[in-house]
Amino acid sequence: MPMLRAIDLASEPALPVRFELLRAGHFKGRTSEQWIRHPFTLIGQACGNAIRFEVEGQGVVRIPRGGGYVLSAAAHYRSILPPGERYAFKWLHANVRLLQALDLFRAQPVPVAQPVSVGRAIGRTVDALLDLPAPDPRKAVARAARIQALGLELLDAILAAAPAARPADAQWPSLRRVAPVLRFMEERMAEPLSKEDLAAALHLSESRFHELFMQALNLPPMKYLQDLRLKRAQQWLWTTEDPVAEIGRRCGFADAFHFSRIFKANFGASPRAYRHQARRMAAWEHLER
Repeated sequence: MPMLRAIDLASEPALPVRFELLRAGHFKGRTSEQWIRHPFTLIGQACGNAIRFEVEGQGVVRIPRGGGYVLSAAAHYRSILPPGERYAFKWLHANVRLLQALDLFRAQPVPVAQPVSVGRAIGRTVDALLDLPAPDPRKAVARAARIQALGLELLDAILAAAPAARPADAQWPSLRRVAPVLRFMEERMAEPLSKEDLAAALHLSESRFHELFMQALNLPPMKYLQDLRLKRAQQWLWTTEDPVAEIGRRCGFADAFHFSRIFKANFGASPRAYRHQARRMAAWEHLER
């Protein structure tokens, strides 16, 4: 008689994760020692000497040769490079979205320092991404699927090496409930949204909406919205030449002065100064490969 084995996944709750690759590469040389907060997740492997980061709220974090590291979009950090020393590492920048809107590493934080086993997985992933053939419109779907497969396999290695920060049973049901309003914020952040508008998107009272949102994210909804607007502004300042005032308007800030004041209060630099810093950071990434 034939032996059959099967698994039924249809009844499992859907928690779609999207891996959006921005850039990847190898680096060898001296790094910038400026404090920085990226608008994306930075994932890398130390390939030469041990790497040291100073991370706000955590102090100095050492990454041994071969080890990996994950610096989320919320991390404020700088490299520490002794005189005469050079770093070598493989790296990638990515946005990792849970439920189409939420930064995965906000929902489930992981340690900055990752074990050598994860470091090897990061190195293999970067090499595989760099070995992809040149984009071809006729093979765009296959290329996108390959990038997703590589990214999700890497995420599996990272998450398997770290225990969940909060019990999944308590977290995921609330996250699924608020997912529609997270997408609503993404799509309409240019508008002057109120807490009443957000509660209405889920057909809930303001008090019940606030309670549910706090259960899911441990953050008030209007604070999450402001953080979302600031992160999107960071991304556009980093990747576009659009005027600062226009970026502020698209992110929902009332005027350029208000945008600059809130941005500087959160990141320690005006939008223009942050853009200048981002360009300098991008320049050292391409110094030596």
